[in-house]
Amino acid sequence: MDRISTIEELRAEIARLRIVAGEQEQLIRHDIASLREQWKPMNMLVSAVSSLTGVQVSKSMFVNNGFVFGLSLVMQRLLLRTENQVSEKVHEWTDALIGKINDFISRHAKSPKQGE
Repeated sequence: MDRISTIEELRAEIARLRIVAGEQEQLIRHDIASLREQWKPMNMLVSAVSSLTGVQVSKSMFVNNGFVFGLSLVMQRLLLRTENQVSEKVHEWTDALIGKINDFISRHAKSPKQGE
């Protein structure tokens, strides 16, 4: 910015700085309101449940459906997700076990040429 040389320029700069300060105050107020909302117990509970279960939970689900019903929904989703993951792991282990058994049998089985 250029140097201020007249009283009008000074007044204009003061007015501009007041506008900037007002905008910054509004931003700070908005940030504080957001932090207050984030730290409300219900919001912290919803956030904790979402992070623990890995299931996205909305506050309205808890409020509208009741806490117990919302918690049961979260648990159902978590169990379904866990069941799918366990099922995939069992399938992988079964495939690996069958592969090892086939390798063992193929290495130790007598071929028809060896018996003659």
